[in-house]
Amino acid sequence: YFDVRVLQRDRVCIIIGDVTGHGVGSALVMAMAKAVVYQGLKEDRGLIEIFEDLNQTIYTYFHLPPVRKMITVFAAMIELPSGRGSFVNAGHNFPVQVVGNSTCIDLAAVHLPIGAVSRLRGMQLHEFTIAPEDYLVFYTDGLIEVVNSQKDMYSYERFKDFLVSLSAVDADQIAQRLVEEYDKWLGNNEPDDDLTIVVLKRLKADA
Repeated sequence: YFDVRVLQRDRVCIIIGDVTGHGVGSALVMAMAKAVVYQGLKEDRGLIEIFEDLNQTIYTYFHLPPVRKMITVFAAMIELPSGRGSFVNAGHNFPVQVVGNSTCIDLAAVHLPIGAVSRLRGMQLHEFTIAPEDYLVFYTDGLIEVVNSQKDMYSYERFKDFLVSLSAVDADQIAQRLVEEYDKWLGNNEPDDDLTIVVLKRLKADA
């Protein structure tokens, strides 16, 4: 699940999530998550408050076997004029901020996934700034956990090394290169998981 919403006051919100399991149950969790997040953003609620509402919804309907489901979710809110942003994370892989095409910074925050417990405790709002020409890469674990024919996992470190190796290109090209790298590593194997990649780049014209 992912969503990108352009909001009032020149803000954009990026959300990415990954539901446990597959099938109809997981699809229902994803649909409910999207609806809760959409309503929260429409009401101009804060990210932590939206996550609390989302956790209550998912836990209420999906915390008991045999239908128990959880969802990892990361959300970032960015002010377009300044590039200042904030984020919260509920168990999702850390997105990466690539600075100056040479340095990778983790947007790191650790918390249990949505739906794991009845109430979220200790969730914090973290801040960051994206400068012109920097970009953010959001992804699901299918990207870094893909296994090649030698049973080697692609890994988070290999992923960051690849990002640094990319020349200055636009967001679409970065996403395409990542998909090509994924396919190359996967080879003739069948993927064990699905894959989502979202790339956001701040242009010089926005500075």
